[in-house]
Amino acid sequence: MPLMGSLYVGTSGLQTSQNALNTTGHNMTNADTIGYVRQQTMLGDKGYNTISINTTGIANKQLGLGVTYSQIRQVRDVFLDQTYREENGRLSFYETYYSAIEEVETILGELDGASFQSSLDGIWEAIQELAKDPDSAVTQGLLMQKAYTFMTDAQSVYQSLSDYQDNLNLDIKNEIDVINEYGAKIKQLNDDIRKIETGGIEKANDLKDARNQLIDELSGMANIEYFDDVMGNVLVKIEGHMFVTPERVNEIGYQLDENATFYDVFWKDDAVLSTDFEGNEFYEGVKEAAVFDL
Repeated sequence: MPLMGSLYVGTSGLQTSQNALNTTGHNMTNADTIGYVRQQTMLGDKGYNTISINTTGIANKQLGLGVTYSQIRQVRDVFLDQTYREENGRLSFYETYYSAIEEVETILGELDGASFQSSLDGIWEAIQELAKDPDSAVTQGLLMQKAYTFMTDAQSVYQSLSDYQDNLNLDIKNEIDVINEYGAKIKQLNDDIRKIETGGIEKANDLKDARNQLIDELSGMANIEYFDDVMGNVLVKIEGHMFVTPERVNEIGYQLDENATFYDVFWKDDAVLSTDFEGNEFYEGVKEAAVFDL
């Protein structure tokens, strides 16, 4: 190989090493960034000069023109991603289930302090004592006292349960808003990633990290399925219904039920948007378009 050719090969090695160092610096800078995964520089052959063609041999005589980087890939395991998101959904379900039971037990006083069961036992014992001696002023007074205590405690439990129910209803509304927001962000990231990678030159790894982080968060809020299409979009299903598509986000809707008490949760694309005589918009058929089959 002539001298200039050798220098060219050495230059390609230095340039590729510089790119690899840039990737290492990028990894170190984002070590504490939530959702970021390590990136790795993949090297490849730059090309060859054919010196002679050997029709009887295994290969032709060639001289390499150096090294280049073929791509910068994410060091990510698809199996671990899928397993984490599945278990994250199960964890969130049981955490919510446990939190609701714990809250009800606290309201009923089953964990510590005076419990509602004590009021029930007290009035039952007072009724039994009154049955033994109905004419006794003492047993009558005891029943009145225990009945008052029971009614006071029952009213307190009822109010606490109603308040907790209202809080859960508000949490559902807020959670749906967040889910729809995540869906819109995933759709936007799909568009941005596709624009960058269409030319086949660059990899939008940082945007993919942001998209994966949103999918991780979404897995803890709903039962999701996801998959890639041929264009590089990530499509998402929630409860078996298409949520994020290449063209749009099928948003989850909510509106108060017929008693104007709690929110019905439904798929907007499966319900019918109508307008009442005052010009207010509302959805019809929300029961048939329900997200969850309760």
